[in-house]
Amino acid sequence: MPRAELLTQVAAGVGARPTLTWVGQEFLQAHGVQPWSGERSLPLWVPLPDLAGLLTRDASPALAAGLTIRPPAETAAATREWLATAGEAAVLTGLTAAEEAALLRAWDGGTR
Repeated sequence: MPRAELLTQVAAGVGARPTLTWVGQEFLQAHGVQPWSGERSLPLWVPLPDLAGLLTRDASPALAAGLTIRPPAETAAATREWLATAGEAAVLTGLTAAEEAALLRAWDGGTR
């Protein structure tokens, strides 16, 4: 599934209407953004070419063994519900809203 489609489905699942902005990895690295998970990270981003193919694994053996996959919108909605009730069990990582806004302003040359 293309990344834009995945993000669109996740947004639908949580009732969001984001504007997706594609930012170059050199910019992210220069601004201290970490790949994948952890503090100041951007989920679903991995450095290329180092980790090319990480998100392209063939799931057909797992599907043949009985794995069922639910739509990303359903998973996102369930995750949002869980996060609302998980308390300290939910360890959130990634960029804060303020960090994301600052990065987007820097990417746009201060026009946001």
